[in-house]
Amino acid sequence: MAIVVVTEIAVLRQIKPIHSEKNLAAAVRETLGNDPALSWRITRTEDRRNQADAVIHLKVDGRDYPFLAEYKLKPGFELISALAHRPTPANHTWLLVTPRLSDRLVALCREASIACLDLNGRTWIRRGPLLIDRAAKSEGDTVIAGLPTPDLFSPKSSRLVRALLSPRSEWNQADLASQTGISRPLLSRLLDTLSQQGFVRREGSRRGGKWLVSQPDALLDEWARRDVWTRRVTIQQYSLLLPPERIPLQLASALGQARLVFTQWYAAQLRHPYAEAPVISAYAEKFPDSQVLQSLTAREVPDGGRLWLLIPKDAGVFQFTQTIGTLTLVSDAQIYLDLLQVGQRGPDAAEALRHWEQFRR
Repeated sequence: MAIVVVTEIAVLRQIKPIHSEKNLAAAVRETLGNDPALSWRITRTEDRRNQADAVIHLKVDGRDYPFLAEYKLKPGFELISALAHRPTPANHTWLLVTPRLSDRLVALCREASIACLDLNGRTWIRRGPLLIDRAAKSEGDTVIAGLPTPDLFSPKSSRLVRALLSPRSEWNQADLASQTGISRPLLSRLLDTLSQQGFVRREGSRRGGKWLVSQPDALLDEWARRDVWTRRVTIQQYSLLLPPERIPLQLASALGQARLVFTQWYAAQLRHPYAEAPVISAYAEKFPDSQVLQSLTAREVPDGGRLWLLIPKDAGVFQFTQTIGTLTLVSDAQIYLDLLQVGQRGPDAAEALRHWEQFRR
């Protein structure tokens, strides 16, 4: 019978940065000593024989669970993989301790059977009958390591993710900077974070090496999990008298030189036919004026329109596009992402596209 401990810890909203592993060790002693739900004790502050930073014990229902602790300011995929293969004495397992655990790092620890906890109260442990899965309860993490970790999927940062999920298999940093328009300092931080989380890897030297996506499916899944489509676009619907098959070309002609890229059902249908597109949707630089609407015999409607025009919060959706005939589509990853957020069998069309052998190629 498994012991399940699922709790939350309320913490004050005051950011406290940890700048060194010495600071981290001191903060761990304080945090574990003040844990209101679990009984911890540190019996050794270092164990050189086992390459551990400390030996920490957890007592649950009268039973003692010893751990070899690894303190790390910014742990990553490589460290977690190394811990999974590092030997331990009988009845001990590794416990990764860090200022802040992301969902991705917890998932990596879970896959590697490595226990983990952070200074915000988040804890994941699975040992025999013991399962602890605890999240800090607050508006955001209160303890971080140095500078805050950049948001990989903000409108601007997602330009990098979109590039990495394009058909191109490898990149150098200079090309990524020029093609995404992301500043060099932010780009470096984003790549370091993606590398720490096991999504990408670098081959070669830091200056002249190449970046490759090591886990594209996991990266796309994480992007989809974090994405809220309605927060990154402004939508306007239109009713038209034109037959559906004439709308895309007529729209492209009416907008002239303005950027227009198709997405969702219609783009998926052009890439990998699955079902008739119930709506034709496209990203545009701006909404059409009255003259353009008149040429299209179109009018704005609050709902039920056959044409959706989307104004993106960030122009990155116009990058890494593809062309079919005379029409431009967003990338496959972007089509997939946009379809997941809507009804009318959008998620079904998204999965059909993703499981097609030519997806992202």
